Amino acid sequence: MITLTITRAFKPPVITNRLAIISHLPDHFADPLDIEVNSTPLMDDDLPARILKGGTITVNPSVMKHMQKVQSVAAYRWTMTPWNLWVNRRFLGDEFDSKLPEADVLPKAECISGYGNFVEIIGERNGFYRIRATMNTADFSQFDESFNWENYPTLWVKQSSRDRFNPPNIYNVGAGLNAYFPLLQAKQNLWIHSSHVEMFPDSPEPGGFILKGMSVYTASMKPLRIATKAGVTYPTAWKLQTKGVIPA
Repeated sequence: MITLTITRAFKPPVITNRLAIISHLPDHFADPLDIEVNSTPLMDDDLPARILKGGTITVNPSVMKHMQKVQSVAAYRWTMTPWNLWVNRRFLGDEFDSKLPEADVLPKAECISGYGNFVEIIGERNGFYRIRATMNTADFSQFDESFNWENYPTLWVKQSSRDRFNPPNIYNVGAGLNAYFPLLQAKQNLWIHSSHVEMFPDSPEPGGFILKGMSVYTASMKPLRIATKAGVTYPTAWKLQTKGVIPA
């Protein structure tokens, strides 16, 4: 007897909330080198009042296991290496073979996103936008490999770096890695300052947007922004000024 396994094609979600792209780049270089990673602070306070980075967020085992499914081994290792970008504390089993008592039992991630990533806005207060994210306590084993940056770019962060040129060139991190981490929150709310984003123009059609990586479509899949590794094209008058990260 032959058993057939039917895999349903992924159907991209239509987003009817407001959308934006992160346009923030620090006006200074913290790194003495000519290339530095990009980070934008996010706040996890209930009532944001000023631009401060939120507290560190514990990365649970199911999150790490899923991260390994949706990117290369090299990209995952780069992402989880302390002081590269996302994780800035030693933890057990890290690339430096850290041990207790100096190391955290589980990785502690920075409360950040980065230039060129999309965010979904679900609230607004005190000049901040509340953005959609996944709770760090969620069981990521419930997700299949379709839960990735390409299909859900507002719920993942693609990491990037820049050089000192003005305007800067945007690169992949490491040795040209397509490296990602999920946009996590450890508290009830996650916020980004309104000055750190460029809002989407209205859709030329009703019904919201569909996102595929850095490409943007109407709800009926009419292309508005086509982003490939080679660059970005705009088939209509709809346009974003922010360059964005490089698609895989």
